[in-house]
Amino acid sequence: MFMLFGINVFARDEDTSIKNSPFSTKHMFNSREELFEWTQNKARSLGYVIINRRSKAYANNFVYKVVLMCDRSGEFKATNMIRAFGTRKTNCKFELEGKYSKEHNKWTSRVICDDHNHPPTQHMEGHPYVRHLSVDETRLVEDLTIKNLAPRDILSTLKAQKENNASVAQTIYNAQEKIRRREQAGKTPMQVLMSILHANNYLYELTTGDSNELENLFFVHPTSWKIWRAFPHVSMIDVTYKTNKYIIRLEKEANYTWVLNCVKSILDKCMHPRIITLDEDHKSFRILWRLLVESSTLMAYMENYKRLQSMLINYPRKLVHQHLNFGNNTTNRAESQRSKLKKNLNSSNSNLDKFVQRISQVVRSQLTSINESFENSLTVRYNHHNLSCFQLLRGHVSNQALDIILGEIQSLGDLMLDTSNRGQDIPLDSIDIFWRKLDISDTTSAVDDDINCDDVVDKFKENFN
Repeated sequence: MFMLFGINVFARDEDTSIKNSPFSTKHMFNSREELFEWTQNKARSLGYVIINRRSKAYANNFVYKVVLMCDRSGEFKATNMIRAFGTRKTNCKFELEGKYSKEHNKWTSRVICDDHNHPPTQHMEGHPYVRHLSVDETRLVEDLTIKNLAPRDILSTLKAQKENNASVAQTIYNAQEKIRRREQAGKTPMQVLMSILHANNYLYELTTGDSNELENLFFVHPTSWKIWRAFPHVSMIDVTYKTNKYIIRLEKEANYTWVLNCVKSILDKCMHPRIITLDEDHKSFRILWRLLVESSTLMAYMENYKRLQSMLINYPRKLVHQHLNFGNNTTNRAESQRSKLKKNLNSSNSNLDKFVQRISQVVRSQLTSINESFENSLTVRYNHHNLSCFQLLRGHVSNQALDIILGEIQSLGDLMLDTSNRGQDIPLDSIDIFWRKLDISDTTSAVDDDINCDDVVDKFKENFN
């Protein structure tokens, strides 16, 4: 009798514990996923992590029952592995059961055991299960990876969007690797690259060797192609063979010839460059610089200094200034873009597909700046451009051109315009087509549009005399 009485008391205590459990609910859930989400959120609020232990399904694979447990349930079984090991398992007995009700077409939850044999966790980041990314979070990681955000910045963004996000840096690395494997799907790096070029409408040419291995690859972003055909007036060539392991490592004449022919081919029916700027002769500079540094006497130093100074003054700036270059007398702008690309790549070992993605980002940034500049020239009227002689130019030429003309007028003062023609409108056709280009449509040959300033020059000479 005593033993039966004891069992009855224990049963009543157990029933009371389950009845008072925070997981006891009469709520019915629309789906198994909804039930699981509710249980996880409830557990996390109490400092526990719930995982799926096992499930049962009909012959048609429809799951009708699930058993949920604490992530610290089960016993650790040691192996003969040499590496260090650890375990979170404490043989925790906590257990819930979820069942599908055909009658209500809903899911119900039942507490089997509400006891944990361990204290609540303090930091969810220490539990691998809750570090898993949701579908939306995985999509966000993919988008931010394409935008070249560093993993630490991606992690910060995730945590900013969801306060209880428990991801760690390794979570981001694992997600990125999974995304990469999915995208490549067994393809070689070159196959992946060619797929990207084709899918994104790049213009590309390639050459192969005797063993059918790729030797040269030339490709142009479709937006870069449009910009290049709109502004082919000045071409800058800056070697980038040290930017990435896949880019040409050696400066060979045959490589340059092939690349330049590819560049020329994409200008079909467009105006060709008026001027081409190249890197300076670094080899000559290094020789003269070494002579200067190794000068043994003051006299030798001054002599070597004059040689170096003469080279820098006369080459190549003097040559460039003999031709219409629109202020582009060095390759600094090209070097700036190369530097931006290298910064985006983060590493010289970047994969080819990543390399192309970074180029796309740089090009999109360029187009945004160009469109902003166009719109400002078309619509914004600056106070310092409110000259009567600019009446025919405002909104039809770039603001930079107006600044240049204004600078010339101010430098010449009254010598530029006498009392008889001061304030006379500057005709639009007296401005080079380069400065009148406010869109990225193709630029045709400049032969018919060359400036004829004979009348203006004659008038200036008359006024000057």
